[in-house]
Amino acid sequence: MVMTDEKILLKAQKEIVRIQIERLHSVYQSYFKREDTKQLVNFFFDKIYGMDNNDKFLRIAIDTFQKVKFGLNPTTRENLETIIRLHEYTGELDGEMGKILVEKGWDESKKITIADYRKIYIEFKHGNERVGQLKTVIKCMRIFHAMAHRPQAESYIKAAKLFARIFGVHSLFTQLEEGYYATVSVKPDVFESFVKEVEATEMEYIVSAFPDELNVDTQK
Repeated sequence: MVMTDEKILLKAQKEIVRIQIERLHSVYQSYFKREDTKQLVNFFFDKIYGMDNNDKFLRIAIDTFQKVKFGLNPTTRENLETIIRLHEYTGELDGEMGKILVEKGWDESKKITIADYRKIYIEFKHGNERVGQLKTVIKCMRIFHAMAHRPQAESYIKAAKLFARIFGVHSLFTQLEEGYYATVSVKPDVFESFVKEVEATEMEYIVSAFPDELNVDTQK
């Protein structure tokens, strides 16, 4: 591997994130135009995916959560653990793709295309990890929607904000709150149709990239 400094690697990772968000906007553009789903896709495809996993406040929140998580009710704990797992998946995979990008001679003045991203995606391999990442994304979507539509959901969000202030995990609970508002107005049938489309489309993207690599049941 070509030796590079940390700053260029972080910038390369951000470029990978940028072009992936561009791809998502292209693939799911109809949802970005609809009033009833615009906030939903902005949250999942821009906000969650675009978060800086190297942000020090997010890292502090995650580290603090590990110390206080057993003080939470089981549902809240599992929800936050799923969000953390998604951040970890995304950070690790995008970081390694960023290294490949730098090794190919990339510098921060260059913007890669969706086709360039696809080539690096295939070269990096890790198809099974991509399936795991997708399953975690889908689980996060379902968690947020279920939370937003359960009785007294808004009271739950207020209690969560208080907990966040006391224990210093605001970055994580902010995501729960934003997920609530992004999904609360989406009708169940619309949400279910959206999730199934994302699951099928992204699984096809993975399988077509790694037809001989996958060793998991992609139907589960």
